[in-house]
Amino acid sequence: MGEKLINKPELMKAVFNFIIDGHSNSDIFDFLSENGADAEDSKLIFEDALRKFMKSTQMPVEVRMGWCLEAYSRLYQKFMASGDYPGALRAVQEIAKLTEIKGEFKKEKSESVEDYIDDQLSVNWELKTHEDLELTNGR
Repeated sequence: MGEKLINKPELMKAVFNFIIDGHSNSDIFDFLSENGADAEDSKLIFEDALRKFMKSTQMPVEVRMGWCLEAYSRLYQKFMASGDYPGALRAVQEIAKLTEIKGEFKKEKSESVEDYIDDQLSVNWELKTHEDLELTNGR
């Protein structure tokens, strides 16, 4: 599971990640013991990691949905870059499902396209009309 860790925040972060990775409770408690945590500290560290999961459920729906959309967008990019087109398609399908779910939570008029432009992209880029663009056809 990894190298020896000394402080409790590092142990809690490791335990949190081990839970996400699917390690068993007994493996996690063995890891904590190997890294100097006694039984009481191990229990507290494990409970802190579980509380972090509970705290995640208290995030606003929009934050969780946004995180999911961003994660699927990254997966889509990685799938496309590696040539895994079925994986990319699955990511797009999941993004579409999340978009439908978001529509159920928030039924209000759509914002304009300008509201969706990423701030970092809009800083150094000028928006051009289609007449300003030249089609080079590979030349």
